[in-house]
This record gives sequence, structure tokens and C-alpha cells, in this order.
Amino acid sequence: MENSRLLRLINKSIKSFQLDLKGLNVLLPSFSKNSMLSPILASKAGAKKVYVLSKNPEDKSKFLSMTEKFKIDSEIIFVNSETPEVLDDIDIVVKDHFTVVNPAYFSYLKEDCIISLLPKNLDFVMAKKAFLENIKEEDLKISVLDFCISEMDICKHMVHLVLKKFYEVGIDVYKSNVLLIGQGILQENILALLNAVGVHVYFADIKKSDNANYIYKHLPDADMIIVADYPVGSTSVIGRDGLIEIDDLTDINPDVTVLNIAGKVDRHALEFANINYLPKNITQNSLNI
Repeated sequence: MENSRLLRLINKSIKSFQLDLKGLNVLLPSFSKNSMLSPILASKAGAKKVYVLSKNPEDKSKFLSMTEKFKIDSEIIFVNSETPEVLDDIDIVVKDHFTVVNPAYFSYLKEDCIISLLPKNLDFVMAKKAFLENIKEEDLKISVLDFCISEMDICKHMVHLVLKKFYEVGIDVYKSNVLLIGQGILQENILALLNAVGVHVYFADIKKSDNANYIYKHLPDADMIIVADYPVGSTSVIGRDGLIEIDDLTDINPDVTVLNIAGKVDRHALEFANINYLPKNITQNSLNI
């Protein structure tokens, strides 16, 4: 992405979401895609110091080459570990994944330090749940985005990724038939976009007791089955004892493609039945983005 366009997008985001980090010290992870974006954004939002947690020496050299182009005023510090000295200087810690940490970790933080969860797959629901279940500390300030906040456009971002999957598997989006199984705001957003681009959608709400007949009625015509059960429930959608039995799927529509955005799908059963599915590494209890 050109530097001028990237800078415009950064400034637009800061203005849209009223991001104000003036005088604050921030600790950021190094994201694998465009690792320099987050420290530049934090600096442009007024951060005093931006610590970047990275073990890749190339990250620092990349950033130094961009300093003049983006007129970075913040002090940027690259560290390879979260030492007590670093944590004691931080006002906001951004975590992109959850790992069990030494309980002493929290004692190094300032009393008013905020831990902000930013999972790589944008599953804020599971990130918060995992963090709170495993961390018993009291008085921690946790910041997690609400998946349902329309202004954040998280769902819309994910939904556009769905369209890319059609092209990956060679399905013509226009006038294709999709069996959309799930519930909640994610399913509703997928439905809205697919309808807008001319996809014929069979919409099955996983919470309705009579959905099995509807699903099996339209299963033969489906070019793709999209599973969007989020937050992920306990119902098995495809597999042994699922809403769609794997043997039935093989008999009725063996050429269908299964796209699992969120929900319980038996990947091993799909492989055994030679049913095409995406993504190849399915996470059963989280988003597959």
C-alpha cells in the first residue's frame, strides 16, 4: 500500500473512532501482516512511547526506514520480552493472543493500566472468556470490543472475506445457491451481503426446532454451505449426529463446498467423505477468519 494512502487511512481511523493516546505509553504486539501499521497508528494518535514486542530484527529496520515518511513524533522502542521494567512503564497493554502467564506479570503493571484484547481472528467473545476464565486477578481493567457495535463494522469486514472464498473455490457468486446455517448478527450480515450481490440464499436459523426439514429440503441445490453460528453454540452442524449427517451429505450433495466461518463442523468426517471445505484448519469454538 502506498504511504500516502496508508497515512490517509490511519488519520481517518483516528478521527472516526476518536482515538486519543496523548501522553500515554503503549505496548503493542508485532502483527504478522503489516507489522508497522499499529505503531504508526499509535504514534499518530499521540502516544508518548510506543513499545513494540518483536523478536524479528527486520521489524525495527523497517520502521526506521518509515520514520521520516510518516513524521513519527513518539519514542518507538522495540523489545523482545515483557520485562518488569517495561511493564512498569505501560499505560495500555495490547494482547493479540491469550497465554497463561506468570501471576507476577500483573503485579508489574501500574494500578490504572488497561489490558486491551485484540485477537488475531477478531473473536473478541472467546478472547474475553478465555482471559477471564484463566486469570483470577481482581481489579484488572480489561478492554474488549463489543462484536455487535455497528460502528466498528467488524461483521462487515468478515462478511467481505466470505466473498473471497467463492473465488478461491471457483464458484460464480452471481446466482449461486448457498445454504446459510447459523444464528446471530454474523449470519444476518452475511445474508445481507449475499442477497446484495445476487446469491440465492437458503437461510436456516440454528435456533429453530424445525430447521432440519428445511435444511434437507434445500441441501441438494446448494453450491456452498456456509456455517455462521456465532457466538459458537453447542449444536453440531455437520458431522456424525450433526444437523447434517455426513453420510447424508455424501449421498445428497457430494460436490458441495463447506465454508465454516463459525460453528461446530467435523473436519475429519468431511475429509473422510472427500467433501471440499474451507478453511483447512478449522477452530471449533471460535471464528475461522
